[in-house]
Amino acid sequence: MIKRAKKNKPIKWIKIFTRYYSVHFITAAISSLAKDKNLLRKPLKHIISIPEPGGQSLYVDEIEYRELMQALDRYYVGDYTKLKAFNRRFFAAGKKYIRRSKNGSRNLASISGKVLIGCLTAFTAGFEEYGKYLWLTFFINDLLSKKIVKMIGSLQLEDAKKKELIAYAMRPSKLSSAFLLNHEARNKNLKLLAKKFRWITALDVYDHPATIKDIRAYLAPGEEASVHIPKTLSQVSKAARNWITLSRETTYAKDVRDDFRRQAMLEAFPLFDETGRRLAMQRRHLAYLTTPEIIKGLLGKISSKALKEKAALREKEGFMMIMDGRKLEMADGSARISERSGQIGLAVLTKKKQRAEELHGIVGCPGKAKGRAKIIFTVRDLGKVKKGDIMCSVTTNPNYVPAMRRARAFVTDEGGMTSHAAIVAREMGKPCLVGTKQATKAFRDGDLLEVNATKGIVKKL
Repeated sequence: MIKRAKKNKPIKWIKIFTRYYSVHFITAAISSLAKDKNLLRKPLKHIISIPEPGGQSLYVDEIEYRELMQALDRYYVGDYTKLKAFNRRFFAAGKKYIRRSKNGSRNLASISGKVLIGCLTAFTAGFEEYGKYLWLTFFINDLLSKKIVKMIGSLQLEDAKKKELIAYAMRPSKLSSAFLLNHEARNKNLKLLAKKFRWITALDVYDHPATIKDIRAYLAPGEEASVHIPKTLSQVSKAARNWITLSRETTYAKDVRDDFRRQAMLEAFPLFDETGRRLAMQRRHLAYLTTPEIIKGLLGKISSKALKEKAALREKEGFMMIMDGRKLEMADGSARISERSGQIGLAVLTKKKQRAEELHGIVGCPGKAKGRAKIIFTVRDLGKVKKGDIMCSVTTNPNYVPAMRRARAFVTDEGGMTSHAAIVAREMGKPCLVGTKQATKAFRDGDLLEVNATKGIVKKL
């Protein structure tokens, strides 16, 4: 069992997300959370990633997580100037990551194995560096939304006007990628759109550049996202207006953070393709290997056959990562994961929740809807969603947008008022309930659900 060094007590673990991510991404995610005191303020030392329904779940030390959030709240959310400066640093970091990825993927066929290893190492380091900003925009938005709700709630306004201001403050200052794509479709043909937005499907190493077919699925002719500026905005103080504007900018930063990652990943595909060629492996296999493991393969210290077997085991049975202090441990396969989970006192956390008739959540977009539940764990499940269904998912990302257009309402396990699901729901004008914690476990495909996102309730009929 892992214990906290100072007090020698077992750690209480809390889950902060579940995502369908590869070994490559989870390794970078864990490493980036454990570094850079200046930027993160309180880096985490104890982190675990374990497979659960919906992907890899990330658990952290509850005390460390609380200290991290308090530090971020004080340093960034408590200081307008510092938060404004962080947003500028974020956009600079995203653009830098894309440039580094592009520069590290040139003339690959003619370079030596040593230089190729250097390119892989540099890409991984760049990903970990940008990973800190991925996390911070995620955390800061949650904290900032609470501050904005509290600030607007204290204003001497009618409740209806307060709700209108809050909704405005939680909308991104610019169009999110899926809506921008749809907007540009008015003036560009599909071929040009596919060229400009090739990155939109490139979330991880095993993904692919967008095709014309992919782009077509994102489009909804006639749909236009529009933002109504509340008249009440001119009636509040300059300080309040500044915070509302900053909230919208920060929400956009959270929304665009995955765009930077997808663009950088697309630029890195040639690097992974060339690496795979030299190891006689496909790019998707490399997604389930760490960079040190890949380097050992390139150096001949481990055979391609052994690497393929390791990757296949992780893809089929899952993998577990444990950060204990500064050391990262990997456990492969269901048997080893079960054994290690019991040893560190984590097994109890992975038990399935009981079915429920009613759940409460955060209102992402008000409204009411009835429909059949479709449980979505990964993009592979999106085809289940038909017109009029209620889409219940762990979370959402731009890949979910085509299915979200078919759905009547969205319900998610995770997220807050500035989550992707909430943003898209407000743009589409569809009822949305986020942060229910267990919608994907409480309900099953085909359940008749009633979503009352105005009251924050979803129930089985």
